[in-house]
Amino acid sequence: VHLQRYKILGTCNGLLCLGHYSAACSLSGIIFLNPLTEKQWRLPLPPFRPKGEGYFYQYGFGYDEASDQYKLVVLDEIGSSNCGRDNIKSHDVLLYSLKSSSWKKLAIDQAFTTYMRGNGVFSNYAVHWLIRDSSVLGDDVFIGTFDLSTEKFSKLPLPVPLPKTEFANNNTGCNISLGILGGCLSAVFYAQHNDYLTAEVWQMNEGSWKPLAEMKLPCVGWGESVALTPMACWNDGSYHHLLLQTDRNSLILHTLEGNSTKVIDIVNKQSQAMGRLCLL
Repeated sequence: VHLQRYKILGTCNGLLCLGHYSAACSLSGIIFLNPLTEKQWRLPLPPFRPKGEGYFYQYGFGYDEASDQYKLVVLDEIGSSNCGRDNIKSHDVLLYSLKSSSWKKLAIDQAFTTYMRGNGVFSNYAVHWLIRDSSVLGDDVFIGTFDLSTEKFSKLPLPVPLPKTEFANNNTGCNISLGILGGCLSAVFYAQHNDYLTAEVWQMNEGSWKPLAEMKLPCVGWGESVALTPMACWNDGSYHHLLLQTDRNSLILHTLEGNSTKVIDIVNKQSQAMGRLCLL
């Protein structure tokens, strides 16, 4: 697979779900890829996929243990032309099952918009998105969970209500993103100030949220609206480490003992080539 014009839609058990985009930036193909064996499965595009303005898509890829198959979930956010994502009217779930090699459409009886940047996060046999309830005034943000076995949605509360965090009174407001740390669903709250970033990392452990770390990071030269994503955590026998990725092509390595932080640049300075880190 030549990876030019491919974007990662999700990862699970070492498999990649990749979307191929045309020169006009529209989705033209989807594959499941095993990067070790180079085996791939080419998926048909959804036959009922709407076209035109006013449609937005969020993807989620994961494994359904009950039926022993991989599934791709597409949140289809439907609005009127040129309405923008703050005026979503309805949703469908487009679901592809690898074993049956077929798509089906499920309706969602709820008005909401996806809040998070990027696609869904797979953990505990479900795909998770950050969701803003469109029927509630203000920022009623929660985690929407789609169970790949029951094919039903449910709500999971945030570790801290978003508007009430300690980061609320700053220049740009508080943001949140989801990821996987130690095989568990994780969330990072972060807020950008004039020349530094504050972040608070949480991990879902045995059904409840546990705080992992708080950090203060220099962000000179990063520009505005920096995004953070939790990537990995590990114990080397002496210290506990936490890895985050920014959308400024850098990694943040944080050591819990001593509360030390190191920023690692992942941009090739000579070619200015930029990459996205993907942990399989």
